[in-house]
Amino acid sequence: MAMALPTTALSQPGQASPPLQQIDGGPAVPVSPYFSHLIAGDDQQGVLSGVAFPLVSRLKPGVLRQPAAVLEGRWLTQPLFLVGGDDGSYLWLHRHGEGLRRIGAAGIVLSAANEAAFKRMQKLAGEHGLPIAPGPDAWLEQQLLARGVGVLPVLIGTDGRARQEAP
Repeated sequence: MAMALPTTALSQPGQASPPLQQIDGGPAVPVSPYFSHLIAGDDQQGVLSGVAFPLVSRLKPGVLRQPAAVLEGRWLTQPLFLVGGDDGSYLWLHRHGEGLRRIGAAGIVLSAANEAAFKRMQKLAGEHGLPIAPGPDAWLEQQLLARGVGVLPVLIGTDGRARQEAP
């Protein structure tokens, strides 16, 4: 959840602008903490314009039998946890919240029946100092499903492996 932004230099009058270039500065700063603050707040009306509920995911509440490699770890700047708005995800986040904070994890709520279910997860994440944002993310789901991980909650470490046990 980090971004490399294209940049361009300003040209002098009468000179052609240089072509747009992407600069790779190495490891990037995760954007999830900033994004999650945009949608935080119990008193906020709505979550974000453009986020429609219900959030629907093909990943379902369940138990992950064994860890599985799901992503290329070298591009992950921080661990990522994926939850739903269900009671099992809520209990998992409640149980593992402090450990997730210690490792600098950021979260995505991939499924939630309504805004209240999302806000419930967001409030719990906030109590643990964890950034969290609403999904769904079709690409991420596809990667998980293709590697036999069809359950929530799940933690993806910086090694790219999905697991349910958390620190």
